[in-house]
Amino acid sequence: MIGHYILFALLIIVIVIADKVFNEGNKYFYFNLKNLFIVSFVMYTVLPVFDCIINEKYVEYIPYFMIDSILLMLFVIFGFLISKKFESNKQIKYNRKKISAKKQRLLTVFFGGLCTFFLMLNIYVNRGGLSNFLHTSYTQSYSQTVNNNIGFLMFALQPYTLIFMNKKAIPDVKSRRITFAFTMFFIAMNFLGGNRNYAVMSFFALIISVFEKIRIRKIVVYLGVIIGTFLMGILAVFREFGVVNALNGNIPIGWDKILKYAISFSDGELGTMLKFTIYKTKVVEGFAFPYSYGYSYFILPIINLIPYSIYPNKPIAYADYFSKNAFGVFTGEGFGFSPIYEAQINFGILWPAFFILVGFLISRSIKYEKYAISSYSLIGIIILNFYRIDFTTCFKFFAMMFVFRFIFAIFLFRRKCIKVKTVKTKKMLLHKNYLSYYQYNYHKSCYYFKEKQLLFNEKKEI
Repeated sequence: MIGHYILFALLIIVIVIADKVFNEGNKYFYFNLKNLFIVSFVMYTVLPVFDCIINEKYVEYIPYFMIDSILLMLFVIFGFLISKKFESNKQIKYNRKKISAKKQRLLTVFFGGLCTFFLMLNIYVNRGGLSNFLHTSYTQSYSQTVNNNIGFLMFALQPYTLIFMNKKAIPDVKSRRITFAFTMFFIAMNFLGGNRNYAVMSFFALIISVFEKIRIRKIVVYLGVIIGTFLMGILAVFREFGVVNALNGNIPIGWDKILKYAISFSDGELGTMLKFTIYKTKVVEGFAFPYSYGYSYFILPIINLIPYSIYPNKPIAYADYFSKNAFGVFTGEGFGFSPIYEAQINFGILWPAFFILVGFLISRSIKYEKYAISSYSLIGIIILNFYRIDFTTCFKFFAMMFVFRFIFAIFLFRRKCIKVKTVKTKKMLLHKNYLSYYQYNYHKSCYYFKEKQLLFNEKKEI
């Protein structure tokens, strides 16, 4: 077990290094893409491994999982640093339309009501009505989904929160309060109906919007993550019996069992990546994925966006393919997926190349943070699913949310963006006894150059 503790310590060290590199030593936490990537990594690696070490579970597999996880983050850091070497000086800025406070409130209420309609439509069409939605287990009611196109509408909830809680898009305080009320309703309904994914994504959309520019101590954030995952574990038990049934005491389930499962991080959804270290060694003989060489990254995500009504026999996502075929008999249970396993399927021993690309893209996307917070934050929400589902499904989530983001933004932002070329604001050159100070200003597509020469005494310190 000493080896396990050493690897666990190395895993923590790598996370600390990633935090230092991503945030350039900043000791405060900001809700942005790079920090959410690290938080998600902690949730899906550190917590399950900690559970396994303390309770001595899966001891023969966790060393391999920790090594893969360490390599994953190291290659992401490497890709992040490479991107810094090719950092572009172009940024994209979106101009907000000037609309009155009254119109802001009308738009907020209209789209909030529309999202509420989408939610209720999904409850009645796909979940069998409000009573069934509240009393039946999520697994049972979701398996009876009859219309995936209705389910697609649920992805309007998160962009609504990101757009209409954003101070730049909606300066009116009352409008943002209305959005907050709608969002809390969405979270409560999804919580009661057992749909943890929609509830958590809406919650993170709210957190990102409210705490966008507020700095928070990192210890507070990570304590919040631990408490949040504990509560999610409790919800996972409730949703298997129907949340309302469990709360009313109609189901004979003891709190001792609930609490035991809530802290068993390796056996819930947070243990998805860890479990695939085991699953891939137990598949039936002859099992293989139909394509590799980047197929599930570059081709399958595009094909999967085509509705079944147009392409009824389209290839399924790799997570679904694994669940149905990996063990010979499909039990109806989904196993999720692992980004490490998917990269190994596509690229074999070159699987780290994918995570170098991930680090590169995280770094490159930072320039959008200040100017397109709603679009940028959509990716942050998807990161919550990055470690537990396949890339195709992850991309599909993003695409569906982005469609609604685009629709909402039409009413609030100008369609065209302005490319602003920035340069270093100060550049100091020392030549003998002269200090040349150059300052560049951008004004009306022209650069004005000002030079000031200051003469110093040689004996003075510069």
